[in-house]
Amino acid sequence: MLISPISAPSCSVPTDPTGLQYGDIQQRAYYAQDSNGGFKIRNIFDTANGATKSVMLDIQPSGGPDLTATWFLATTVAKEGQTNAMIKDMPGPSYPEVCQATLSVLGGSVLGAGNAAGPAPVAPNSWECPPGSYYDADLLCPSCPLGFTCPDGAPLDADKVPCSPNSYNDMLGLAGDCAACPTSGAYTNYAAAEQCDVEKVDLICSKNEGQSWAYDKASQQCQLCQAGTWRSYQDDSTTACQPCPRGTFSAEGDGSCTACPAGQCAPFEGLADQFSITGFHCVKCAEGSMPLLDSQTASINTAPVTGTTICDACPSGSFLPDDTQSCQICYKLADGGHDTITLCEKGTVSFYDNQGNRVPAGQELSCIRCADLDPALGGTQWAHTFAPRKGMTQCVPCPGGTVPTQTGPTDKCVACPNGMYRDAYTVSATCTDCGAGYETGPSSKMACTQCRPGTYMTQARADLTTVDSNTCDLCPQHTYRPTFGATSCLACPRGIQTANTGNVECTACPIGYYNNQQGQACKPAPAGTFVNTTGAFVSTPCPKGSWNNEEASDNCNPCRPGKYGNTLGSKECKIYAAGTYSAGQATSCIDCRPGYAAPAGAATCSPCKPGTYAPDAKSATCKLCPKGFHAREMIQSCPTNAMKQERPCPRGTFSNKEGNRLFSPCAANSYSLGGGSALSPSAVMACVKCPPGTNTRGLVGQSKCQVIRPQVKRLFYAASEQLPGAARADVTWQRPLLGGGLLPAHCMHAIFRSC
Repeated sequence: MLISPISAPSCSVPTDPTGLQYGDIQQRAYYAQDSNGGFKIRNIFDTANGATKSVMLDIQPSGGPDLTATWFLATTVAKEGQTNAMIKDMPGPSYPEVCQATLSVLGGSVLGAGNAAGPAPVAPNSWECPPGSYYDADLLCPSCPLGFTCPDGAPLDADKVPCSPNSYNDMLGLAGDCAACPTSGAYTNYAAAEQCDVEKVDLICSKNEGQSWAYDKASQQCQLCQAGTWRSYQDDSTTACQPCPRGTFSAEGDGSCTACPAGQCAPFEGLADQFSITGFHCVKCAEGSMPLLDSQTASINTAPVTGTTICDACPSGSFLPDDTQSCQICYKLADGGHDTITLCEKGTVSFYDNQGNRVPAGQELSCIRCADLDPALGGTQWAHTFAPRKGMTQCVPCPGGTVPTQTGPTDKCVACPNGMYRDAYTVSATCTDCGAGYETGPSSKMACTQCRPGTYMTQARADLTTVDSNTCDLCPQHTYRPTFGATSCLACPRGIQTANTGNVECTACPIGYYNNQQGQACKPAPAGTFVNTTGAFVSTPCPKGSWNNEEASDNCNPCRPGKYGNTLGSKECKIYAAGTYSAGQATSCIDCRPGYAAPAGAATCSPCKPGTYAPDAKSATCKLCPKGFHAREMIQSCPTNAMKQERPCPRGTFSNKEGNRLFSPCAANSYSLGGGSALSPSAVMACVKCPPGTNTRGLVGQSKCQVIRPQVKRLFYAASEQLPGAARADVTWQRPLLGGGLLPAHCMHAIFRSC
């Protein structure tokens, strides 16, 4: 069974000295009969894995529908039973220490308690989980886990509630509030925490008092509040920077917002300090307007205040001589004959200085040119100003890159001459020369900047009066300049070039091209040469035995068989002469040896065919063997390939046709003495017939004839015949055949007689 929850605090605290967490123990219990015949529920001492201590369980009826569960610690070690305070049986209410809980039987009957009639269905809302537990469909009401609190309630409402951030619960079965993390500690936690183990982050940035700081989640650290915002340290609930209210401003990190000075206003929230930009902390009102609060209007009697939010124009007939004063009534004209005010013409102004004196002094009916203000007032602040409209009370500066006109009314600004400049802050009626190595064009003559890499400005170009003097010139092709402020460009070294103008570096000549002179374009390798690397200074001639006939080649072609190249840098290969040959990529010819021949341009020498011969080296063709001769190496007449020389026919042979592969033997009864020796040969085109009384005995290929001997008559008789004077015998004899060989025969009882 699953025993939970336990209401006794000593049983539910996981840090109990017993080291056992009673609050969530699953135990197997059994019915046991006592000595009175009743039943109890007990568990068995667990000695698994050599355990010497175990939590024991006892469940007994307590009367009524409930049961009483008791837990206590037991040991198998006698000494520990006498020394362990939780086990030792000593007088007093706390020895041995036990934990008890009341068990409610929700259905059925256990040990006589509960519904004796058996389990009955329980309606979902007819009972409630006790405090410190929550409803679970399988476990009913298990104890509240660590990090949660569980108020009691009906099953569907009994839920476990996670402890809020910065609070914790380290006890099982908590029904009250989670404990708060110590405010003075260095740790906090997130929701549903068992303890405070998350290091605190200073979200209020309290250690930076005196300035406005706020915690930035992106950088995870305190950052100064941006200009136009601030943060109060008196209100810890506000951890973000707040915009300054209207009428105030702040710089970065200011501890508070400052009211705008008199004469300036902040018409919107979050105004950043403008002093580094305009020279004023807040917005300057237009001339003739007073900075006021929302509830004020400009008048003769309205005094200037600080922290203003609006600008209001002075009423008709008045003016504002100073930002720190009220609107003043306009001066009356000294000449009573004038009842109207005439606006100053363009290029002229009139105004009252800080002492109330009119400018131009003593000339109430005239205005003064902007160009004349410095001489008239003895200052140096008006030289770069002009008045572009009628009725102006102040001259305004010309934009950068321009100066006011010097003749006539100063009513417009003209651009600086070519090659000259004036920035927006320089008080001058003239422009300044820019000079060599610098240009004015990119800034529209408002600045003199160094020539960019890849460009240059010579003094001669800077002295021009044309627009060319405004901008640096691009470095010409095949030159470069990697630095600023150049007055010239550098020529590309050998082996490199540029593809266009205005380069900061040069690139290596590609494969097939070379450059042996600085500042020049890469040239294609001529025909008969090659370049197989980048950045080459020279081209390489094709080696002997190779060629090419195209420019910009990166290799050479080997001469094919039958051609050769015996010079460097060949544009084509030469054809071999007849009687010579070569393999591929040859540099010279090889003569055909005797017995071989080759036409012009042959890749190899061919052996003479049978019936032909080549007596000399370097033969273009093979000759037919003449009549009456044969090859030197063989007995036959030119019978094989590669014959070098004809030779006289040997004895007993002849040759009667040119180009014969084989000689012919003399027929029977004819002969040939041959063609003699190789030193003095003679042709044998026919054989000589044997003279009378001679023959070759039927043989062919003879070199002489034989004298005919008397013929022997051989008579053959039957074996039974008898001849007088003759001898009789059994004889085996043989007779020669014409052309050679023997014909065997057997004569029985032959009788012969010599003639």
